Amino acid sequence: MRSSWGDVASSMPAITSEILHYLNALRRKWVGFVTGSTVTAFFEWLAFRGTPIPEVLWKAFLFGGIPVAGFLAWREQYRTLTSKPRLRIRVSSQPDFPGDDPRTAHRLIVHNDGPGAAETVRVSIVGREPAEPVGAYDNFPYHVRDGGGGIAGCTINPGTEDFFQLAKSWRSGDQRRIVEGLNGIEEPPDRYRRVAMPDGAQWRLRLIVSGSNVDTQQVAVLVRAVENKQIIMCMERT
Repeated sequence: MRSSWGDVASSMPAITSEILHYLNALRRKWVGFVTGSTVTAFFEWLAFRGTPIPEVLWKAFLFGGIPVAGFLAWREQYRTLTSKPRLRIRVSSQPDFPGDDPRTAHRLIVHNDGPGAAETVRVSIVGREPAEPVGAYDNFPYHVRDGGGGIAGCTINPGTEDFFQLAKSWRSGDQRRIVEGLNGIEEPPDRYRRVAMPDGAQWRLRLIVSGSNVDTQQVAVLVRAVENKQIIMCMERT
């Protein structure tokens, strides 16, 4: 029950925004109906001729426009929502380069299912749990670099995907697990900071995937240091 209430609370800003958008659309459609319809022109013609307009008639017209405007506003919102690109997100951990390079590249893959292009897509790390700073990992929020190396946002066409470089990991010469790049301080890759992750440690990264024409998604990625293995990153199952 607590989790359900938490989901509702976290959704309230988005719900409030959608309600306000609908009310604004309702107002626009109603004003357009009462000021620009054929019936309005007919009323103006009657007024020009000096013909009195029955009160019940113009009141019926004004109030009758509300359900019409409501339908038009709903249709506008529905078309806007259903035309938004839909993004699917997953984590990929692969060798950074083919061959004997021991480094593993951990990436967040964002796939666009369409129908249109997703604009200005960004991935931001907004927190880590446990919350206590560990080495360099306290520089949040941090915008993750996309496949082109930028942080300003990329365009993902329908049916395609792009990756965002979360981190790289490897074992050092003294067998420590090194993680690099989770908060690269938004500077060139050679300035990424590194930290050793002890055996059995687990972090939970909180990320936001956003764009100018997509629904913002909040995701969590688990970072685990499993004994006798490399660093493992995976999406948290909810």
